[in-house]
Amino acid sequence: MKTATLETSKKLQEAGIDVDTQFNWLKSHITSDCIRVFEVSENDLELFSLICPAPTFDECWQLLPHVILIGGERAVKELNNKAIGYYSLHGDDQEFSIEDNIAEACAQLALWLKSNGHL
Repeated sequence: MKTATLETSKKLQEAGIDVDTQFNWLKSHITSDCIRVFEVSENDLELFSLICPAPTFDECWQLLPHVILIGGERAVKELNNKAIGYYSLHGDDQEFSIEDNIAEACAQLALWLKSNGHL
């Protein structure tokens, strides 16, 4: 299952966006490599340190409000086959491409919402 990238996951955490997720990014005590794991165990923490949650698309999508105002116009949350974003009747849209990773796009949208006071 795809999750937000390590870099974006860190930004979510730094922005105070708390995503309830079962995936986490861990860093090896030995090699400093970062890995993504499902449900961290005590054994994992013997070899790795917890960096941050690694949210999936569904976990991020649940956080996002259905409707926001962009430029005074109502914009509705929407997912289509090319992008995720908020779309209004007058073209004041905010979208992110889902071509490579839909979870990453959704996390980027959450960061945009937070930075613009919508989350």
